[in-house]
Order: sequence, then structure tokens, then C-alpha cells
Amino acid sequence: EYGGVRDICPDEELFEQLEWKYSDTKDAYGFYTEAKKAFGFPTSKEEFWAKYNAVNYNGMLEQLDRYHELRLFLLSNQTTPRTDYLKATCNFSMFECVFFSNEVSLKKPNADIFQYVLDSIECAPHECVFIDDAKENIDVAKHIGMHGVLFQDAEQSHTQLQTIISDNA
Repeated sequence: EYGGVRDICPDEELFEQLEWKYSDTKDAYGFYTEAKKAFGFPTSKEEFWAKYNAVNYNGMLEQLDRYHELRLFLLSNQTTPRTDYLKATCNFSMFECVFFSNEVSLKKPNADIFQYVLDSIECAPHECVFIDDAKENIDVAKHIGMHGVLFQDAEQSHTQLQTIISDNA
């Protein structure tokens, strides 16, 4: 989730098109300028980037401390400016590998990005559980054979993950 940026850019589809357009470039100013023109928001460049870069995982990362015995990976749709920000400010040490869409030129929910990750980590789909807060991403993961958990809150996803683990032990 992008902090409060959705408040100033309410058309999610158009916003995501702009993100994808700028996903593999460091042209942060071009992204900001085009978004400002498209949405007409009355915010400064600094306020926009503060809202855009706000990380709100709603407890998702905190729950990962419970799973030291599992291999953990992160797959995230990002733009280059935000990836740079995240790499500079977030601790991803709990993950064996981090996959940002802009770095592999693929984006969820495209099945190819899931296959790219599976090939990279050398796992079969049935060996993986994909947790995400977007149903369409979960649906694609399940379609290719992964287990899927639609994240709503930390406890709900923990319970579902524990069920999947125990059912497949």
C-alpha cells in the first residue's frame, strides 16, 4: 500500500499505468510531473514523494519473525524510484531474495513473474505459499499451482498459512 498517495491519485488504474510507464527508469521527476498533470493534485513534490514512499504493510512483515524455518522471498510491484527508496530505508534481511517488478521487467498479476521467481529460487509451485493483499495476484499464483493466502490481517494470514503447512507436512 502506498501510504496516502491514493488520496491524491484516486484513479488506481491510471496511477498504475503511470507507475508501469516509469517502472524501469530513474526519471522520478517525469513520473511526478505526469501524475500531477493527470490528477491535478495540489501537493508539493516533497509531499507526493513522502506519501508515495510511505510503507504500510499492515503487520505483514512483523509476522514473518514467526517463520524462521521457512525460506522467505519478497515479490513486489515497484517503480525504480520507489525501489531505490525501499532498498535505502527497509531491512529486507529476513528474505532470502527480493524481487522487484521493475528490475525483472514483469509485473503481478502476470503469471510470467511468478514463474520467474519459481525458476530463480528453484522451487516447484506446490512447494510455495504466496501471500498478497490483492485477490487477482492470489488467483494467478493458485492457477499456476502455488498455495495462496489473501492477506487481510496478520492473524488471519498466520492461521491460513499454518493450515497450509500442516495439510502439506
